[in-house]
Amino acid sequence: MPMPSKGARLFLRKRKGRSPTFVIKDAGTEISTGTADRSAAEEQLARYIAGKYRSSGPAETHAITIADVLTFYGTEHAPTVADPARIGYAMTALLPFWGALPVSAIKGETCRRYAKLRARAAGTVRRELNTLQAALNYCQKEG
Repeated sequence: MPMPSKGARLFLRKRKGRSPTFVIKDAGTEISTGTADRSAAEEQLARYIAGKYRSSGPAETHAITIADVLTFYGTEHAPTVADPARIGYAMTALLPFWGALPVSAIKGETCRRYAKLRARAAGTVRRELNTLQAALNYCQKEG
């Protein structure tokens, strides 16, 4: 039966011809802290543990702007489609109104306000909002 992991911990590594340094041992790997000072090594261990268990899931909807979503969609996905210029046209129209707003601001009321402010044909506004929807779906899929 295998032994359970001890978790991330500090270990003072002593080697011939070198000064001793603390290393972080975790699940069979060693990460050098580059220091022999215990308190500095403990700070690095704390950062390591915090980074290890940080959620890498999607950002909260109030923490990311629509401009970020559209930029990511435009740089990552648009070059792979048959007509990237069409996505560019829609983004050009969307950014002045939506750009600074957080993703959580997308509601039926704000979409109707956008359509009224845009003052274009219903089909044009629908295609632009479909581009926004596609960008949101792409970002969600990518995490």
